[in-house]
Amino acid sequence: MQDLPAGQARTPGGVRAFCLLLAGLGLVLAPAGADTFLPLPQEGTGEIPFVLDAAAFLSAAGQPEVYFCLAVPEERVVCAEPEAGATAPRIEVELELDNLNAAGDVLFARTQRLDVPCELGATNEGRAAPPAQRLLFLTAPWLGAEHRFELRLKDLNATRRGLIYQLTGAKRRGIVRASVSPADLDGARGLSGGLFLWGFGEEAFEAEGAGWWRAPAAGARDQIQPHPARIYGLRREQLSYYCEAYRLAGWVVVSAELRRLPGGEAVVRREARLQLVDERAALVCRLPVGELAAGSYDLRIRLAAEDGGGALFTAGGHAQVIWRPESWNRTQAALLDEASLLLSERQLQRYRRLEPGRREALVESVWTALDGRPAAGSIIGPKRALYRERVEIADARFSGREPGRLTDRGRVYIHFGEPDEVHKELLPREQDQIAYFLEEEIGDAEEGQTGGTLKRNLHDDSAYQVWYYMHSGEPLLPDRYRAAHGQELKFIFVDRLGTGEYRLIYSTVYGGFR
Repeated sequence: MQDLPAGQARTPGGVRAFCLLLAGLGLVLAPAGADTFLPLPQEGTGEIPFVLDAAAFLSAAGQPEVYFCLAVPEERVVCAEPEAGATAPRIEVELELDNLNAAGDVLFARTQRLDVPCELGATNEGRAAPPAQRLLFLTAPWLGAEHRFELRLKDLNATRRGLIYQLTGAKRRGIVRASVSPADLDGARGLSGGLFLWGFGEEAFEAEGAGWWRAPAAGARDQIQPHPARIYGLRREQLSYYCEAYRLAGWVVVSAELRRLPGGEAVVRREARLQLVDERAALVCRLPVGELAAGSYDLRIRLAAEDGGGALFTAGGHAQVIWRPESWNRTQAALLDEASLLLSERQLQRYRRLEPGRREALVESVWTALDGRPAAGSIIGPKRALYRERVEIADARFSGREPGRLTDRGRVYIHFGEPDEVHKELLPREQDQIAYFLEEEIGDAEEGQTGGTLKRNLHDDSAYQVWYYMHSGEPLLPDRYRAAHGQELKFIFVDRLGTGEYRLIYSTVYGGFR
């Protein structure tokens, strides 16, 4: 296995790293073993949901390369005490990069170990900071017509011997499998791929037109803060994008256009005539998004050289605009779990296929249908306020290995509120065991209306609970669930493993409760 080139290194570990105060949100959640190579950015699967973006550039020597940027949530990796001679606690991770062909076979494999100081506890421009993100950068040579790869991040501190590492050893790795599109080049002339930015060192760039900056490409990447999640809106109302122009010295016309998806309606456009004095020039465009609705947008950068016969080169990609605070503070996996509480099965299938901005727009449309537009002076409507209150209570009462809201009891509580009556058996005597209870409690007619016969184990002495809603409770979504047998709703939960995790085994909800 071969080491990765360090790229634009500025620290002893060979990797430039710093904290970006922003929660990590990727565009696609896909299993690492998927046969398809999805476009970037992506949120990693596994215990470390890092967000990855990458772009194709030319090196200073004119060789094609891929520039990777990872945003790693620091709360998901172990910050170890310094060893002898070190001055600060360290994060130690290992990156394994496999270049793959279309069938998923490994063409070339390489690895890089990174050792960087922890930087926890920072703030975000006076606001309470969400979990800090560590940005890590790597470069790798371009292989093939399309760069397909699998990138695995391993937390070395979490797998070492010792009690503290054993306790945190579950947080071991994250995985992304994806592809990078090639740069738009005519030989060694043209436009690179690009990186969406959180910010950049504007003092290092010379302004040549409204919303545009340029500088020599040498060292320019050290001045930028890439934003792998590509999310703007609530905490960043300016979208910035970085790319490089090669062998296009002279006057060029550049334009940036942001179009809303789907439909392609142009919402922002910037155009300028610039003079590039370097054979390798860095370009940054900045676009305002503060007036845009939540959703997904497509950015297209076009560059035409005036002395090159009008040759046109393009770059760009999809970006997201998001306004809900909870969308910024949670991973896409967590947001998907929460969406499953609110959306119907059909809506949830659609939600899974959408990018983050359109996901937020879908959820907002559901709340608008339930609550209408919030009244003047209100932030949220009554149904949404009730939902948030119940989520907090469910988390407080039922949390264990997973948040209380995602447990079976938590889901029922969120949808129907406090039960009118609860029957509990923690150590049932033989005549009170779940099998005998089911025989007495559930008649044949009720079974038929709610989905079939339950399995009864006459030796099952598990703890169980029965929740009764005499008048359907206070349903969050009145039109979604109804009782199949009269007006009473009934839910039976059993703790089969004796761990306190009660699973729903039966309900009188017509068609079943998801």
